[in-house]
Amino acid sequence: PEAAVEGMFQAIAELDLPGAVARLTPGEFAALQDYAPLFLDRAQQIIDSESADARVDVTIDDLQLRSETDGDRGRVFVEAFAVTVEADGESVAVAVEDGCFSVSGSLVDEELSGTPFEDGPVCPEELAEDYDEVLEGAGFGGMEMPAFPDIASVPEIGISTARVDGEWYVAPIASMLDAAVEGLRSIEPAHLDSFREFMQSFFFGGFMLEESFSVD
Repeated sequence: PEAAVEGMFQAIAELDLPGAVARLTPGEFAALQDYAPLFLDRAQQIIDSESADARVDVTIDDLQLRSETDGDRGRVFVEAFAVTVEADGESVAVAVEDGCFSVSGSLVDEELSGTPFEDGPVCPEELAEDYDEVLEGAGFGGMEMPAFPDIASVPEIGISTARVDGEWYVAPIASMLDAAVEGLRSIEPAHLDSFREFMQSFFFGGFMLEESFSVD
């Protein structure tokens, strides 16, 4: 499973369309793979031409994976990830490690000023601490915000894979469905009640009614 996911990431980084299609599970993309020979070469030529004009270079600097398997199904989890994108002499680097997210590079250094990413990696705990400040700046100050699941309780999201005829493939559709199911499992009835109360307050409470209009 890990080799299938690593191969997919590398194919995407290299803009290798045939390589990406080949790593999709036939269980989800059999029709695409059957008809791909009709258009794949031409599509790759277009991608190569456009990428050459744009001079985009994507490099995977770090990729650490672990996997869990159950028969012919597997899930791959990204332990650490780092990628650098260079274009026209400018660059941006994105890295994820230990759940913390960092962005750097000449393309974004100025844009990071005043954001949590300005001083380095940002971890989920830091984002949670800044939650109230962000809401205040967005104009929601004074409103009781809905309760969301604690970051610690949110399940780890993996990339689903499937084994077909002894080979492992990436399953994007199963990945999205599995992520949706895991996300729903972290939601308690109290969270839904809190969100309902917030929406009622938002649309029918003081927030919307504070605005007044006059017609001359």
